[in-house]
Amino acid sequence: MSKILCYSMFAWEVIVFSTLLAYQISADDKPTLLRKPCSEEENFMVIFVNSVDNKLLCVGTLVNNEYVLTAASCSQVWMDQPISVVAGVSKQDLKSLERVHNRSTVSLFTHPNYYLITHDLMMVQLDEPIDETHNVKYVKLPWGTQESLETACARPTLLGWSMRSKAGAESESSLLCADLKLYPLDQCKQDYKTYPDLEIDNKTMCTKTDKMDACYGDSGAPLMCGGIQYGVVTFGLGCANELPGVYTRVTSTWTL
Repeated sequence: MSKILCYSMFAWEVIVFSTLLAYQISADDKPTLLRKPCSEEENFMVIFVNSVDNKLLCVGTLVNNEYVLTAASCSQVWMDQPISVVAGVSKQDLKSLERVHNRSTVSLFTHPNYYLITHDLMMVQLDEPIDETHNVKYVKLPWGTQESLETACARPTLLGWSMRSKAGAESESSLLCADLKLYPLDQCKQDYKTYPDLEIDNKTMCTKTDKMDACYGDSGAPLMCGGIQYGVVTFGLGCANELPGVYTRVTSTWTL
């Protein structure tokens, strides 16, 4: 049986018929992903790391000086781990993390309708504000009158560091981007019909692109179009596998 997984650091957050199971990706399961250096300054990117060893756990975006948007499923990845929130990393080598803004979390606000993979959104409150600087900016979110992602562009961009193994030893040291193809929602629902507890609805969207996908460590990463964040990485079957990747739609009515 295939296992659906959220793209956590260790790829152990697995959902099968509404049950979270421990799951280890084998050492041979190292997907080839085609990504490129981001062409623009993406200074709204934030990473969540273990504050002891700096291992990447999840990704997020800085909404304002006090809050970070990420995936609600990341809160399960952080269980019993000391967490640091690091901004100013978009043009940094993750192995050095110099001249960054390091904060702790105060509160976690998950979407009120979050369950397993539905409404997989969370706002993280920081212990101290992070103001905009030359290397830190706030992400733009879609307003209620904003056109949908499907109307705005057919190839949104995924940002992340995309680890290729569960141990994170093969993570990219620099932020990379991938231009993905939107996948029809009806077809996405059909593809996941053997997983009845994984609800694909109009609050989600799917992408499917040959050798391009979110991967381990990308949970909470943004799906962008025209400088606006429309989605958050939620789950998929491995990395660039036969099933599409699934994202939670971002709505300003909840995040702002």
